[in-house]
Amino acid sequence: MSSSPPANPARRRGSPATWPLRTQLLVGQVILLALVCLAIGTVTELALRHYLVNQLDEELREVSHRSTMMAASPAVPEPPRHSRRQQAGPGPEFLDAAGQPAGLIAAVVPNDGQVAAGSLDSHGARHSLSDDEVAQLAAVIPSPAPTTVPIGDRGQYRVIATTTPKDDVVVTGLPLADINNTMWTALLIMTVVALGALLAAATLGAAITRRALAPLHRVAATAREVVELPLDRGEVILPVRVPEANADPNTEIGQMGSALNRMLDHIGTALATRQASESRARQFVADASHELR
Repeated sequence: MSSSPPANPARRRGSPATWPLRTQLLVGQVILLALVCLAIGTVTELALRHYLVNQLDEELREVSHRSTMMAASPAVPEPPRHSRRQQAGPGPEFLDAAGQPAGLIAAVVPNDGQVAAGSLDSHGARHSLSDDEVAQLAAVIPSPAPTTVPIGDRGQYRVIATTTPKDDVVVTGLPLADINNTMWTALLIMTVVALGALLAAATLGAAITRRALAPLHRVAATAREVVELPLDRGEVILPVRVPEANADPNTEIGQMGSALNRMLDHIGTALATRQASESRARQFVADASHELR
């Protein structure tokens, strides 16, 4: 005894295969637009970060070159009197030089002796670093290319290490915090814009899809009218046809409407032939009954 085959899981209630065509088209449009927005946002974020990091690296190279030259010099030029930088403070003396950017972190690792390390705040004041932060800076290997290094609780820094003629290592670094904040802001803006675009696309897409599928609804309405006709008895007339505007063979829906009209013509011809045959049969029976009487 064979059992009935299991229902196709793709046809279960609520699955995309059972959704109305309008819903399927709308969901497909929204998903496609979402993927496009995701791709554009990803490429934009990567390109923007690459550009900003390159700018920061260029600034870091200039700061590193200037700091290395000052560290190798026997004396550091005095800053202008009107400078807000403080003369006393931990770290290398070149931190007090004019033109040093806020947030700069630096260390001088001599061949023999104590490491001099410090940082600049937004007001140009020098501050000391913790032992762990000094160790992280001292561990940077001299290289012409900047690298990203986490410095304690300060976050990530782009650092570069150079060597002076005395073989002392000068490590300078600039924070990535501003770049990270810019990236988060750009991500937030792009997310809001993408959500707005998706909402607008869903609204306009629903209206456009409804308008585009209106001829299909009229074709279906014609088919429903035919279903309601009594085709199994009596004289049958099929006055229902798909409007010519929806039977244009140049469009997909028009091809369906044209095919339905041709089918209705064939059905009408068949019904007329059946009606004529039944009429002849009834006439023959009536004539035969008359002759027998």
